[in-house]
Amino acid sequence: MSIQYACVLPHPPLILPEIGRGEERKIQHTIEAYQAIANHIARIKPETIVLVSPHAPMVRDGFFLAQSEMDVGDMGRFNTAQLKYAYPLDEEFNEALINIRPDIRPSVMDLDHGSIVPLAIIKESYDAFKLVRIGISGLNREHHRGMGKAIQQIANQLNRKIVFIASGDLSHRLKADGPYGFNPDGPRFDHKVKQIFTSNHLEELFDLPTNQCHEAGECGYRSLLVLAGVLDGLDIQSEVLSYEAPFGVGYLCASIQLKDPLVNLARKAIEHYVKDQSILSIEVLPGIDPHMQAACFVSLHKQDRLRGCIGTLQPTQSNLIREIIHNAIAACSRDPRFNPVTEEELLDLEISVDVLSPAQQTTKDQLDPKRYGVIVRSSWRTGVLLPDLEGIHSIDEQLNIACRKAGIDPSDAYSIERFEVKRHHAYL
Repeated sequence: MSIQYACVLPHPPLILPEIGRGEERKIQHTIEAYQAIANHIARIKPETIVLVSPHAPMVRDGFFLAQSEMDVGDMGRFNTAQLKYAYPLDEEFNEALINIRPDIRPSVMDLDHGSIVPLAIIKESYDAFKLVRIGISGLNREHHRGMGKAIQQIANQLNRKIVFIASGDLSHRLKADGPYGFNPDGPRFDHKVKQIFTSNHLEELFDLPTNQCHEAGECGYRSLLVLAGVLDGLDIQSEVLSYEAPFGVGYLCASIQLKDPLVNLARKAIEHYVKDQSILSIEVLPGIDPHMQAACFVSLHKQDRLRGCIGTLQPTQSNLIREIIHNAIAACSRDPRFNPVTEEELLDLEISVDVLSPAQQTTKDQLDPKRYGVIVRSSWRTGVLLPDLEGIHSIDEQLNIACRKAGIDPSDAYSIERFEVKRHHAYL
């Protein structure tokens, strides 16, 4: 686990109903895109959200980093001081960032509105995260790219679910009667940024003319440079969910999915089988050791509902590539609880691949439903339950469901094994 998802979000204060007082209806497309992104994040359940805001303190020769146990602030400058917010900071992530970036300037400063607005909306859907809040810098573009790379590096080191948010508006000079007037470089800048995210060519952000960025009166460009660094070298798919500018300021919402090679393999296997009724033939795949053997489960969801799930507890194929193909086909065609997946359903499928560690005999007191999956056995009956499933919060719940799946009375004697998984999910 590391960077799971990234997005670009504007920060108009009036998107909050207490401030907008009806004016927020003029940016309905932005609101809908925001909600879609918040739902994505809720599905991912990140442990940490890393956010870069152009309205956090800007340091000429470094990068501000919010440093305390809690990051707090309110919207008093917009005459709504009753809107108060507090988020626990990820002190471990902060410490790692300070250790590898000598240009980090840790400080205690109240939450800025460029951070409050995105986090307030996300919190309505999901709030079980810690925060890392960073400001932009007076340093050049490559320093911002480097900051993004450092964020990716630490995300990999800490091995936790991370979502990255680039907070920022685009041009503020799109209308003559807007708050900053009109400049022809405003619409040119916004058009180019939209084009970059639509075409999935984030590297082109570094080629934008400096003068055009300045004349456009943007506030989010340097956040986007950090975003490009965060995603450097990763296989991504970016999508513009909305763009509008009714007040003379460009509001862009973009979603950036990370393509997981295991999920892509499972999807290809399913599509190939459903369309051609034949087995996908792939022997080598970048990112997967061709000699690795492992058990795995392939799970399918459609509109947040289970649509199929088949897996193995021990490797049954010569390598993980073939194991995934075999279980993906079984999940879409041989799960006895469901009809086979049809070609019309393919675009609506959400696919995850769980790669299992070897199971170990254990006892009830050594279980943790968030970390470990369980296998229960009694005579010839076997029940399996994956870890970290929604709605399962206790060991007793986990064991009772696993027993019920196996037809085992929970009051009878049964053996328990536990295993860990590495979960791969496209979060589409």
